[in-house]
Amino acid sequence: MTAEEWRTTVDTYVDECIELRTPPRVTELAARMGISAVRLTRRLRPPLGMHPSHYIKERQVAHAKELLVGDATLDEIAVAAGFGTPRTFFRAFNRFTGTTPAAWRSVKKMSVAPTECYN
Repeated sequence: MTAEEWRTTVDTYVDECIELRTPPRVTELAARMGISAVRLTRRLRPPLGMHPSHYIKERQVAHAKELLVGDATLDEIAVAAGFGTPRTFFRAFNRFTGTTPAAWRSVKKMSVAPTECYN
């Protein structure tokens, strides 16, 4: 497989997990591909530029960010982004962004709020 094919395979798997609202796992992806998790990690690290589990979490956090601009609760977003539990979501989000989901949402909503001018 080419680097792009590997990335597409992982992206498709993560998208499926998000759609099914189940946590994506490297072991499950490896089983689907008929190889061990160790072998999958060795093959994926170069094209992804990082450990597959790190890449998967990045994709989940990116999806959660998209949902955070809406009105869903944080618990609903945790499940919708495939984190399984709110605690897992909060830890991963904080690790990748350096802030909490609520704080990120607050800043984003303020930055896109329309400004009013009074004459």
